[in-house]
Amino acid sequence: MIIYEAVAPANIALLKYWGRLSLRPRRAATPSLSVTLSRSVSVTRVEAIPEQEATIKQGGHQAKQVTMFFPCADLSPNLYDRISYLPHDSGMTNQVDSQFLAKIAQQVQFIRRTLGGDSAVSVVTENNFPVGVGLASSASGFAALTVATAACFWGVAEFSDFDQPSIHKLAMMAKEGSGSAGRSLFGGFVSWRSSQNGAKGSIAQEFPAHHMPLADTIFVFSQQPKKVSSSDGHQLAQTSQLYQLRVQRSESRFIRMRQALLTQDFTHLGELMEQDAIDMHGICLTSTPPVSYLTEDSLKFMNWLVSQRNTGQFEAYFTVDAGPNVHVISKVEDQSDIINRVLEVFQVESVIVDRIGSGPRLQRITN
Repeated sequence: MIIYEAVAPANIALLKYWGRLSLRPRRAATPSLSVTLSRSVSVTRVEAIPEQEATIKQGGHQAKQVTMFFPCADLSPNLYDRISYLPHDSGMTNQVDSQFLAKIAQQVQFIRRTLGGDSAVSVVTENNFPVGVGLASSASGFAALTVATAACFWGVAEFSDFDQPSIHKLAMMAKEGSGSAGRSLFGGFVSWRSSQNGAKGSIAQEFPAHHMPLADTIFVFSQQPKKVSSSDGHQLAQTSQLYQLRVQRSESRFIRMRQALLTQDFTHLGELMEQDAIDMHGICLTSTPPVSYLTEDSLKFMNWLVSQRNTGQFEAYFTVDAGPNVHVISKVEDQSDIINRVLEVFQVESVIVDRIGSGPRLQRITN
């Protein structure tokens, strides 16, 4: 048997994707700009299942592994995809349920219909960092799933074998599983421009990772799964009175942020990034009903970071996705000092030391 293994990194949005024009196809209400990470990854292995095995439905929980079987409606109701998840082992309480696995199965069906795949598949996916806590595990997960499944159907051996039009196609497919997943198909600094007039929009690398080497240190204050999913938060965004104001100024902020990257102006980039993160969480807090992803610990930390910067201790900026855990963006040479200073003041559950990376990897493994 041939296994296609994709490794895809998470990404962190400097300019957030928050609020959408439609769910299917997934169209963002505003442009976003992210950095693709290097060490926080999802690993997904996909292989075609022989028909005689795909017709035997089994399921349930295996040792340290959750597995379910889903009918291949686009092939035959008697064939089943086998979807397995290996929970991240860090003492956390990951909740893997049938809905999560069904989303993976739905994405497999979508990829198969789009690319013309003709077999049931076995999917095993895992993360090396916590899931469901606002660290973009869905971005890396659906990016890896899309790459590995496409490679299985197309017989592609390495990620470099995909040409640029194919990578763009994969990115547009990945975002249907999770909007931010499309950005994880590229390394470095990546934009997602979603058209307001119904066109497909675009996902593209703006600058490679080496253009402006930056570190991302993630301070994990809680590994408890968030009570309101990102998907539900997106749905509520339009109920906020602040939402339209953010939409109106998003294009200007995107242009200014891209210009800061172009000129390698770290200070201006950081200021814009923090403003956008605060805007996003302001929308969450003023939605109906309100959604609070930030905790007292994360708010204290953000205020402390600003005070350290203002007194000249170091230059670093925060951003926070839909969760309580804070990303600190800094220059690579300052990362160790920042970590040491933080740990002198705050108790955190864990620290994820990361930096900008070059995007997905793929290998074909023969059993």
